[in-house]
Amino acid sequence: MFVKDSLRVTLLIGASTAMMAAAGSTAIAQSPEPEFRVAVHALKITTFAPQKAASQPHQTYNDEVQSPPPAPVANRPGPPPSPPLGPSPIDRSAAATPNDVQRWGPLVSSAYPAEALAAGMSGSVGVNVTVNEQGRVRDCSVTQSSGHSVLDEAACRAMKRYAEFNPARNRSGDPTLGRYSLRITYK
Repeated sequence: MFVKDSLRVTLLIGASTAMMAAAGSTAIAQSPEPEFRVAVHALKITTFAPQKAASQPHQTYNDEVQSPPPAPVANRPGPPPSPPLGPSPIDRSAAATPNDVQRWGPLVSSAYPAEALAAGMSGSVGVNVTVNEQGRVRDCSVTQSSGHSVLDEAACRAMKRYAEFNPARNRSGDPTLGRYSLRITYK
């Protein structure tokens, strides 16, 4: 058994516990065999013979004990980062897309203003719409004018009134605001 305290290390084989108790140790080993102890005190080695015969004195060796130098402290990098928990989530994001354009497309095109028709105005209007979470046009802006403000305004009015979209989706698949661009031609 090895007993450690701040000043000495004792190797004990046997039954006598008196010397261990004298050294301030709390570990006790008991055995019916005779005791043989080696104690290391600083740099001095003391050997105690078995206590069977009182005529055998103990021997002390004053040879210095060379202990190996301490191992150099290496600069070790920290532990590697933990892997992510489970597989990465599936990206369910999607852009807004027209829904049932065959139904509402003709309605937007037929929203030709009467004054523009009477004046013989025609043209193509580029628009960009903001689509809300329900798939309806929330806002409309002209990205390319037809050259006639009456046609530009009519295009945005018709998109807000008739157009329907599949709403945009965020990464987790929930509906969110989206944008969609298209051209409306009046002729």
